[in-house]
Amino acid sequence: MYKWLLILSMLSVQTLASGQKPAFHANMRIVFESLEEAAGDLTNVYHLKLEGKNLREVPEEISLMPNLVSLYLSDNELTDLGDRFDHLKNLEFLELSGNRFQKIPAMQLRHCTGLRELYIRDNLIGEISEDINELKYLSTLDAGSNQIRQVAEGINLSYLKKIRLDNNYLAQTPAFLAKSSKLEYLNLNNNDISDISILAGMYRLQTLNLGDNPVQSVLPVKNLKKLEYLVLDWIDLSGVDPEFLKGLSALRVLSLEHCSLDDFSAFTGNWPSLEELSLIGNEFQMLPAPFRRIKSLKKIWLKGNPIPESEISVLAEALPDCQVFK
Repeated sequence: MYKWLLILSMLSVQTLASGQKPAFHANMRIVFESLEEAAGDLTNVYHLKLEGKNLREVPEEISLMPNLVSLYLSDNELTDLGDRFDHLKNLEFLELSGNRFQKIPAMQLRHCTGLRELYIRDNLIGEISEDINELKYLSTLDAGSNQIRQVAEGINLSYLKKIRLDNNYLAQTPAFLAKSSKLEYLNLNNNDISDISILAGMYRLQTLNLGDNPVQSVLPVKNLKKLEYLVLDWIDLSGVDPEFLKGLSALRVLSLEHCSLDDFSAFTGNWPSLEELSLIGNEFQMLPAPFRRIKSLKKIWLKGNPIPESEISVLAEALPDCQVFK
């Protein structure tokens, strides 16, 4: 629901093929939830939701909606888009999650020159080919929870800002990401990635989720000074000098769950903006002093650590505005 509310709140004026800005139409504020609702004036349908309709093919009526901006086709039985998208040049947002696609239908979307966001989670996709270069203005790609093992090196999505490839079978960080100079959000959670050295040059990253990967060295993370949200859950950090986190002063959320940590006393850095810290499932017997100095902290999770109640009391006294979950 939050996705279509965001789109409605933006209501950006689309540019038609003629270059003229369309006049405001009342339907710009309406999300139709069936073809029956939209019938009668298909040319003025801007937002359409056909989720969970057991569709096996895209309805022909969609090809008659040239002003369509957002389209939801999630949780159906689609394997192909056919030629229904050839005239949808104003389409900006497309939701295809929960279908049966075996590849990203980039060639069938190549005429959708306005497409900015593509969500295609929970399908049967095994690779991402260079065909996706047809979607050259794509800023958001969510292809999580598929079966992706290969990502072509020749991909070039220069406008990409957000990508989710979590819950796949990737053995390496996709090489094309190094060319995505505008990338701010990257989720690679639950893959089979051991080498993250390519991330060292992604200076614009603000959100990074590497959790549940067999990462051999997390040191490249230290270069990402703009990070605000960092997840390293289930990565063995025992014996790793915590100073690699020292320079990440923009952090607001940090999750280090099940990382085999038992000591952070050597940490000399400061996280002046950190609001949430999760240390669930580690081996801390006492709270490291650096954590008590984080005055901005609002929530901390300590479940699964053998920390005595006396230590919890010390933390509560040092950070009276912080909620402690244990």
